[in-house]
Amino acid sequence: MSYSELYNAVWKMFSANENRFGNLEFHKLDYVSTNQYEQNELEGDTDENYNVLLQYFLKHNEYSQKYIFRYLNAPDNSFDENNNFNYYIIKQAGNEKIKSAILLLHGLNERNWAKYLPWAIRLAEITGKAIILFPLAFHMDRAPSEWSDPRIMKQVAKERMKLFPDARYSTFANAALSTRLQFAPERLLLSGVQTYDDIVNLMKEIKTGGHKYFEKDANIDLFGYSIGAFLGEILLTSNPDNLFDSSRMCMFCGGAVLDTAIPVSKAIMDSEAARAMQRYYRREEFISGKANDITRMVKSFEAVGIYFKSLINSTIYPALTKSFLNSVKDKIKVIGLGQDTVFSVDSLKNTFGNGLSGVLDILDYNYKYTHEKPFSENHPEPDKVDYAFEKTFAIAGGFLS
Repeated sequence: MSYSELYNAVWKMFSANENRFGNLEFHKLDYVSTNQYEQNELEGDTDENYNVLLQYFLKHNEYSQKYIFRYLNAPDNSFDENNNFNYYIIKQAGNEKIKSAILLLHGLNERNWAKYLPWAIRLAEITGKAIILFPLAFHMDRAPSEWSDPRIMKQVAKERMKLFPDARYSTFANAALSTRLQFAPERLLLSGVQTYDDIVNLMKEIKTGGHKYFEKDANIDLFGYSIGAFLGEILLTSNPDNLFDSSRMCMFCGGAVLDTAIPVSKAIMDSEAARAMQRYYRREEFISGKANDITRMVKSFEAVGIYFKSLINSTIYPALTKSFLNSVKDKIKVIGLGQDTVFSVDSLKNTFGNGLSGVLDILDYNYKYTHEKPFSENHPEPDKVDYAFEKTFAIAGGFLS
């Protein structure tokens, strides 16, 4: 089956809420996030224009006020969809409990699983392992539905462009995330910590034999794409309660320290949001640990904060970052792409060079592609896409087998 055929067939099945694809079963499970925290006042961007811009938005931009700022000013624990959501398990058909699985962690600003379903299918076929599709906080169906509505988000994007006419790559697809992270860049880290805690709790449920589909002490490997690779690195290096002692991880188009990435893209965030993010995570209060928002709002950040910080800002603990990665170098494989402008080859080499030889593989497909869409289901040269897809997942699947 070609990549295009696989993409269309599995998405059709998934969209119809069917639960069988060949020899694989899809199971939709409920999850309740208990990792909620009391939210103090958001610090937001400390640029001198921040308050002026915020007030302008609230008074003059109807769509931004109603669909973004109304949510922005609400505490994260007030979002029912973020705290009560679904995740998926893809497993071999039958009643046998799962002994080994791969946790697939997606990229930033994703609203559905379409891109990842062919990846999950191929990983399951190559490795024989189950696949867990777990959404990051405020992504997929964990976010307000308005953020995925093109009609509404086109209006938000228009309002952003009126205020920031020089913004690059401002689109309806990234309008919600761009506005959210520009005016409250700490949300990226807060959402990351919540997802981290959610996954740790799920892993504990599996390891203790409390999950109906898994054997006790089942092994869980990781496959992380883009920001999902960042989260996977933190899980693997911090290894809470030794849950990931025997785990391996493959990172695809990600893994470099975040401040070396360039997330400006039509599908991720615009240039104004990226600039605000850089300012926030490079400021002295964040580096020194004196920022109010994270340490006071999320107790668990005290335990894993050093891992988050080291992989967000390359200037904070560069030696420690290398030490963390060296400690797991035999358990990780990184696949980068030559034409990726978000996690560039240089950014990956800067992170995974110097003592981490053998960890990084660089591929460059024989067609034009992007970080957000390495494989296209409607490419004019489908054979080239098929070859690239199979080669990539042969490496990933081989490493995780």
